[in-house]
Amino acid sequence: MRFETINASYYLVSRLQYAQNVKYIRDEGDIILLDLKNDEQVMILIVERGINLGEVQYYFKTNTKQGIHTLMILWVDMFIARDGTHITMPDWMAALDSVHRGKIYGYEVAARTAWFFPIYLEGKGMKRTVRYGNVVNYANIGGHMQKSQSPFLGGTWRVGGFDAVGEGYSDEPYNERYRHGSPLAVYYEALGLQDGAALDIVKTYYRNLARQYHPDLNPDSDAVNRMAQINDAYQRILQHLAD
Repeated sequence: MRFETINASYYLVSRLQYAQNVKYIRDEGDIILLDLKNDEQVMILIVERGINLGEVQYYFKTNTKQGIHTLMILWVDMFIARDGTHITMPDWMAALDSVHRGKIYGYEVAARTAWFFPIYLEGKGMKRTVRYGNVVNYANIGGHMQKSQSPFLGGTWRVGGFDAVGEGYSDEPYNERYRHGSPLAVYYEALGLQDGAALDIVKTYYRNLARQYHPDLNPDSDAVNRMAQINDAYQRILQHLAD
């Protein structure tokens, strides 16, 4: 496994440990198997390298037969075009898009921090526009049954995600449902924090991230965008705490 995958898996497991609906976690690095308190199971696959339609079909078919919900999360740098890019979906992406109803899940890694977020594929047919969503609410991990009419993955499948706790599929966009529950949760998550963290902790995390992503210190092409996200989250939290 790549160093990035190890860190992403470790970070995700550390977050899921605080999810109240998770009973037990088996961490095998690129595969994380969750036992939920409702007696369901979710298999999370951290995908870092080559993926094809046959692999997607295999996991959804095999896991569904075994009563396991499947969630594949892809390394953005390897598989996903940048935000705002127009793409023609490959067949494996169209299959995932069909079971997640217009989105897939991706992750980014920076040192020991990782971000997991939905990637919305706007449009119809195979030509789409990529739109990155906000970081997920890890406490919302769960599974549901999803019917797909895709020629690449037709049928009814057990699908895992961060928007499916104790409910069927909702057509309400993920970002909107997340914000209804806790308006600041997404901003705390942008700083790598649990919702409601104390002000001194917020300031410490902000300073650490600012040193990591400031464009003067980080030559990565995405550093400017990440720094803007960090600044926005920090200011919104400060404004709320000052009210």
